[in-house]
Amino acid sequence: MSGNNYYDILGIRPNAGREEIELAYKGRRSQYHPDRYAQADAETLAWATEKMQQVNEAYQALISPELRARMGQEAPDRPAHGAPTPKRAAPVPDTQDAATVLLKPDWKWVHDKVYARPNIPHKKLDGAISSYAPGVSPGDVIVLLDDTLFGGAKEGLLVTNDAVYCKQKLDNPRQIAFRDIRQVEPGTHSRVLINGAEFFKADLIEHLAILTFASRLSAVFRQSAASTNNRPDSIRESRVSGIDGLWTLHRGAMVALRSELEGGTFLIDELIDRQMRCIADRFPELYEAVGREPQHRHVSVEADSVELALMLFMVLHYYGFSKLPSDFKKAAADQFTRLHEISEVYKLAFREEFPLVFGRPIKMDEEDLLMMSAMFFHRDGAGEFELRIPREEALLLLLFRMGIPREAARSLIRQFEDHAESWLKALSATVAG
Repeated sequence: MSGNNYYDILGIRPNAGREEIELAYKGRRSQYHPDRYAQADAETLAWATEKMQQVNEAYQALISPELRARMGQEAPDRPAHGAPTPKRAAPVPDTQDAATVLLKPDWKWVHDKVYARPNIPHKKLDGAISSYAPGVSPGDVIVLLDDTLFGGAKEGLLVTNDAVYCKQKLDNPRQIAFRDIRQVEPGTHSRVLINGAEFFKADLIEHLAILTFASRLSAVFRQSAASTNNRPDSIRESRVSGIDGLWTLHRGAMVALRSELEGGTFLIDELIDRQMRCIADRFPELYEAVGREPQHRHVSVEADSVELALMLFMVLHYYGFSKLPSDFKKAAADQFTRLHEISEVYKLAFREEFPLVFGRPIKMDEEDLLMMSAMFFHRDGAGEFELRIPREEALLLLLFRMGIPREAARSLIRQFEDHAESWLKALSATVAG
C-alpha cells in the first residue's frame, strides 16, 4: 500500500500532527472494528476485517516518524527525471452533489435540533466542529444535527459535501467519507445506518427527524453495486428517479411498522416487503402510464407514479388476504381484522413520509384508499362491500386502467396470491413452533 493511501484511509491531511492521527485512528477503529459486525453476514464481517487491517497498517506507518519520513522520500509523485507529476485525482464517488440534494427548495428542514445551511447557528457550528470534525470549514457544513440537551452541539452529526461526521455521548468521534458509503438508511429508535451498520443514534432528537434526515441523505448516493444488491432488478436497471423515491418510502415505512409494533407483526412485515418488490418490478410501466396522461405532460411524473404504486400495492395486498382459506379466517376471528390494522400502519407511514421525499402530500384521499381495502379484503359474498362483478374481474379492470396489460395483471395477481399462501404457511409454522 502506498504512503498516500494511508492519509486517505485515516481521512487526514498529509501534514497532520500526532494528535490528529490518534483521533482519526480512534474514529476509524470504532467504525470498522470487526466486533461491531459480529452478528452480520460473512461478507460484511470480511469487509470490516479488511478495513480494520488497512486502518491498523496506516496508523502504524503514520505514527512512526521514521516510516513517515521514508514514505515522503519514496512518494511516487515524481518521475525518474525529477519533474513533478500531477497527483492522480481521487476517484469520484458514485454520488450526487450533497448540497444540491439536501438543500432542495422543496425540502424544508423543520424539525427541532436539525439545521441546514445557511440557517445553522454559528455557536453550534463551532461546537460541533471543535468536538468531532476538526479541520472542517464552517462554510462546508450542509446539515447539522444537535443532540445535546443545552444546544452546545458537542454531540451530534454533520454532513459536508464529501463526508459524514458524528459523535455520541461518551463515545469517540467518527467519520466516514462518501467514497466509503454504499448505503444510507434509517434504523429503529432514532438510528442512522450506513452500509447496514449503526453509525449514529440520537438520544434527544426525535425519531421522525432522524428518519427524515436518513431518507434524504440516502438520496445523495446513486446506484452502486453494493447499495443495490438487495433491490429488485428493475430498480437496479431503471433510470427513473421515482424508483429511488419509492424505495426510500418503502424502507422508511417498514422501519416505522416494525418499530411501532415491536415485533408483533404476524410476519406481515416480511409479506409486505416481498409484495412491494413485485410492485417495483412494474414501476416502469406505471411511470409510462402516468406520463401518457395529458395533465402530466408539463410536470414531473415521479410523485404521481409512486402514488399509483402505493394504490396498486394496497389493492393487491388486501386481495391476497381475501384468497386465504375460510377456515383460517374463522379460526383467526378478530385477529383477522388485526391484519388490516397492521397493514394500515405501513400505509400511514408511507403517506406521512411522502411529502419529505417529493415535497408535496399524496393527492389520493384517505377515504379512497380505505375504500380500496374494503373492496378487496374479503371474498365474493363476504364482507360489507359487494360488487356487481367478481372481485378478480374488478381487480383486472382496475389494474388495466393503471397501465398494467391484462396478462401481466393476471400474473401479478397470482404472485400476490402465492405470497399470501406462503405467508400463511410460515405463520402457521411459527405458531406451531
